[in-house]
Amino acid sequence: MFHSHFSIKKTLIDSKIQIKDCSIVGDTIILNEISNDCTFINNQQNSEPSSYDSRDNNINGSHFDSHNNGHDNNSSQRSKSIPLKAVTKIEAGDDHFTLQLSTGKSLSFYNDNIKILVDWIFAIRTKLNGLESSSKSLTINDFNIIAEIGRGRYSTIKLVEKKDDHKQYAMKIVEKSFLVNHGSIQHALAERNIMRRVSNHPFIVTLDYAFQSPTTFYFVMEYVKGGDLFRHMKNSPRLRFEEIQLYVAEIALAIHHLHSFGIVYRDLKPENILLTEDGHIKLIDFNLSKELNGEESTSTFCGTVEYLAPEIVNKEKYGKAVDWWSLGVMIFEMVFNRTPFACQNPNRTLAKIATGRVMIPDCRNYELVRLIDGLLRKDPKKRFCFKDIVTHPFFHPLDFNDVYKKKYTPLNKPTLISLSNSVDINLCDLCDEDTQELSASSISDHSIDEMMTTSLSCDLIYVPDFTLDNSICSLPKSESTYI
Repeated sequence: MFHSHFSIKKTLIDSKIQIKDCSIVGDTIILNEISNDCTFINNQQNSEPSSYDSRDNNINGSHFDSHNNGHDNNSSQRSKSIPLKAVTKIEAGDDHFTLQLSTGKSLSFYNDNIKILVDWIFAIRTKLNGLESSSKSLTINDFNIIAEIGRGRYSTIKLVEKKDDHKQYAMKIVEKSFLVNHGSIQHALAERNIMRRVSNHPFIVTLDYAFQSPTTFYFVMEYVKGGDLFRHMKNSPRLRFEEIQLYVAEIALAIHHLHSFGIVYRDLKPENILLTEDGHIKLIDFNLSKELNGEESTSTFCGTVEYLAPEIVNKEKYGKAVDWWSLGVMIFEMVFNRTPFACQNPNRTLAKIATGRVMIPDCRNYELVRLIDGLLRKDPKKRFCFKDIVTHPFFHPLDFNDVYKKKYTPLNKPTLISLSNSVDINLCDLCDEDTQELSASSISDHSIDEMMTTSLSCDLIYVPDFTLDNSICSLPKSESTYI
């Protein structure tokens, strides 16, 4: 049971209304003893707000119930019921969260205690997404912890075994205090909500359970045993052409799936691609992902420096095209064992991304060069997108429908070792701390000011146009090409 003090703010009118008693009991969210009227605001311009007496408001079962009192003293009190299925989005702010309704109206809840906000958002999303029925009784005590297999910016990943069926999972453990102290609440809550929406896909990791304790969030996901693509690339002298083809096709399908839900991923890099036992990919880590409405754009500076699109670096509004830029950087890295703009100084890397051209070591695969060129176009309107990728000659003879159905057998299968009779783990998961530190770190708005200490300028030398034949890549160190 949750019990806390809230205020409801009129979304377009500068006033707050204190709720003296707010709680979740069973399937009901109850709002009682509010000192003034509670107002739903239609987000359309020139729309008059509807006013409701809030002394007897509640979310009961699948409906939000409110009694309309109005401003007219002669008006009779009448009830109004809003189905919870009409809630299209829950947005988290620093001191509030907002329920967006399919009618275009919204209702915002305010509280100065961020931990209370986090608890409420998680509880409401649990009910809306039907997780309560499958995970309401789960606690950390229902799992045996086997080993730590990873660490994120605000989480620890444990390999666990569910006690009742002995099935293995990867459990992401997130301390609520860390979220509060580092301003990462929105990212953590968005990750959980996005995973529930998009994880029914062959190349996206599945979220099986989600539950919480007073201090911690737990996300229980499928365990992907093959390690990440970053370490596979590091341990392989060079990926074969057919490997790159299939990896890129599967990644593109996963990104396209996110985009079909209006979600921009914003942190595509080899560290966020896991390999299954049979060598297929799984996209993970959605804590920087963001839901956009239609052609909406955003401007938050976040991601991993070497994979950032120019529009992010330049602090411009951006959309889904940033993910296709990152895919272009990844393809370059798979082929040439380095990213195209990498420098030891992050400012220098950002400068190259913003104003520099891409230098490609001599490569005689014409279609590969043209694919990279299309994905690394600085103008997002001219950049390749999914429809350009699926028809690109680079992928011949792959059929993307067959890729989705996993009809192609990966050339590489990760090497697993056994920790016990029932536990297999990838060799890369046992690397030392020095190796782990080679992975690129994600950043967000709070760290950009520390990095952007110099102006974005670059002195790259341009070279004339080039002619390449269509054979497999050959990479002599003495020759280079710019696009």
